[in-house]
Amino acid sequence: MNHRTGPRHPRLPYSILLLAALSGCAPSLSTFQTAAVPPKGHYAVAAGFEGSLPVGTILDVVDTGKDLGRKIENGQTLTSDEKWRMFDAGMQLLLSPPSAGYHLSAAYVPVEKLEVSLRYAGSALRLGTRYQLLDRATGPFDMSAGIGVSRFTYTLPISDYIPVLKMDDFTRWQIDVPFLIGMQNRFFRFWTGPRFVATFFDTRMTLELPAGESPVLASMSGNAYYLGGQGGIGVGYRWIFLAFELTVTEMVGHAHVNAPAIADAPSRDVDLTGLVIYPSIGLMGEF
Repeated sequence: MNHRTGPRHPRLPYSILLLAALSGCAPSLSTFQTAAVPPKGHYAVAAGFEGSLPVGTILDVVDTGKDLGRKIENGQTLTSDEKWRMFDAGMQLLLSPPSAGYHLSAAYVPVEKLEVSLRYAGSALRLGTRYQLLDRATGPFDMSAGIGVSRFTYTLPISDYIPVLKMDDFTRWQIDVPFLIGMQNRFFRFWTGPRFVATFFDTRMTLELPAGESPVLASMSGNAYYLGGQGGIGVGYRWIFLAFELTVTEMVGHAHVNAPAIADAPSRDVDLTGLVIYPSIGLMGEF
């Protein structure tokens, strides 16, 4: 059940403010890769913009945290359950905030059908590789599979959205397994496939309470999995293509939280779920 304090406020203004505050902080779910690995000795580059649009449960939890933050700012005392819901909102912002940012990537093919790549997107640096399993010359379509590991390099400014909640000691890793099938020619490219991303995190959050009350410190560790699919199209000529990609995933996660200052409930396990829509647009080149 979703509890609220005070009047219900429109969700859209909150999301717009959060989008500006957390620019580039969501995990990148786009690939900007076709299903075909370039020929040996060639490079593939991409530059674009991408955005994360969580819906449903995620925004409900975050909006509740915003309302409770106002309660603290007005000098009101929170119950133990309300303090926990503040930390729940912080974890949802950590994993899948509404966000917009840029995508930069470069790949090289040192061995026939084998590609290595480096990408910076979603405030994470990613090193990846993939292999061409099928190509249109010998089969009905292109097919490739790979793996990538990302390390987040930026602490999320959660306090820009919920001022009474601070985050520090942020560590987050991510693993993704791209698998794509598609077709392409000199003028058009199409690719689609399942999307699987796993993320693992450790962090600490501090909840600042009204004057006279000590802050509440919580340590958190957990994981989340993004399961869904994606599709993309590119239009251009030979080397340069304007590309649009859409990824839709369900986030399923779990976290263990310790907050010793909440005496009647010093720790608990939290399930984290929600739907994430992730569009992106940019330029792809192959040289």
